[in-house]
Amino acid sequence: SRDNELKKLKDKPLIFCCASGMRSGSAVSKLKKQGFEKVFNLRGGMLEWDKAGQPISRKKKDKSK
Repeated sequence: SRDNELKKLKDKPLIFCCASGMRSGSAVSKLKKQGFEKVFNLRGGMLEWDKAGQPISRKKKDKSK
């Protein structure tokens, strides 16, 4: 549903993640079928990222900047 936003990023590397990596993996598959080459899934999602002791910021970005 956000095709127009993503099309302008088609040549950029994009990393997708969700809680477990399942939904983001599905999104990456769909984008690859649409010709995106630099799309990646964070395997295991945020659950594995947290389990590996990687930093997580829960701060919300200020979208007005």
